[in-house]
Amino acid sequence: MPERKKAVKPKPKPKVRAKNPVAIAVPPPRAPSPLGGGTRERRPGEAVAVRWVGFMQDGSGYAEAGRNYVAALLGAGVRVTAQSVSVDNIRADYGRAGRLADGIIDLPMNYHVNVVFMPPHFFRNHMDPNCYNIGLFDWETESLPSQWVNACNGMDELWVPCRWTADICRRSGVVKPVHVFGHCASPEDYAGVGQTRIPTIALDVWKFYSIFQWTERKAPETLLRAYLTGFTARDRVALVLKTYGVDFGDQQRLEISERVRKLTAKIGGSDAPAVYVILDMLSKTDLLELHASCDCFVLFHRAEGWGLPHFEASMMGKPVITTGYSANMEFTRPEHSYLAGYKQIPITGMEWFPWYTPNMTWADPDVDDCRRLMQHVFRNQGEARRKGKLAKAFVQSRFTWPVVGAQMKKRLDDIYATLA
Repeated sequence: MPERKKAVKPKPKPKVRAKNPVAIAVPPPRAPSPLGGGTRERRPGEAVAVRWVGFMQDGSGYAEAGRNYVAALLGAGVRVTAQSVSVDNIRADYGRAGRLADGIIDLPMNYHVNVVFMPPHFFRNHMDPNCYNIGLFDWETESLPSQWVNACNGMDELWVPCRWTADICRRSGVVKPVHVFGHCASPEDYAGVGQTRIPTIALDVWKFYSIFQWTERKAPETLLRAYLTGFTARDRVALVLKTYGVDFGDQQRLEISERVRKLTAKIGGSDAPAVYVILDMLSKTDLLELHASCDCFVLFHRAEGWGLPHFEASMMGKPVITTGYSANMEFTRPEHSYLAGYKQIPITGMEWFPWYTPNMTWADPDVDDCRRLMQHVFRNQGEARRKGKLAKAFVQSRFTWPVVGAQMKKRLDDIYATLA
């Protein structure tokens, strides 16, 4: 489709709350709503109803996935009320799924199933002893923290987005039933998306791009090293990084900008290829336009609990280059994605996150292989676009609101049939 050009306007800085990266706070439970409550009573002619507890209005991957799950349930005809819990106060326009989720927050309803979509250390605070409790979560390493195993076994059953996490649960000692429901999206939200002009980068330049929080788990220096050693300023190529740190504050923005500048100068020198960094909080529309405006998503992560940016890139039909490890393998298959090799190493650089323990490992992507894949895609752009179309067909056949919503509804109906 023809490009829709538009002027780039400065974005207002979102209000953010300072965070302490050393501790992960657990919000206290809210008082029970007087507008409804949990029940295990099955009434003649009444369909199953669900309370969904999660980060409904935050800017995290958990929050975005939760909004889409809720939209899928609503589309499948499930009655849902939501309890929104927040661990930040970053707010943006979260698109159609966000509007659907907003419309059911604190909706008066008696519900039969309580779904808590949060890391398991939150489960206990949001269980409802009067109904059937489901814990839903993502995880990325090859074992669960012991506290999480206990929390999982305190629920009636667990839902996870991929077989990777389901296998981890069983290996780690979770004995409750585990069911897999992939993250999902609405294909129509990814159709007809306009492009936005990226300043300083010509329209005909091949644009690699990545979306991530700047942490060791996302291995940003591996990506920069592969790119800066694989290309020069003479190549018609650019790397666009949409990233952030602990928050979107000025200090974090300055620190990331300086790290990128120093790495680019150290590795690429005076002949470094173009690198463009976006540090603003973006709306759902902004993110989709970023996907539409670039050519190939790339992220050489160390471990993923799903890989939401990879997933959205695939929904958009963009080829994906990434590490061939962990939960993203649910949809980044060898036949339609470019997968970098790796070796297993102990987790380091995440001391502020208390749920990683010394016995855990993750991937160390092979920089030579990462560089080779980026060079291959750049030299074989037609092949890459064809793979992007295959990836789009794959995810849109398996991970849409109607498909996943119907799967979840069937399980909920089965649960409801067992109630008194």
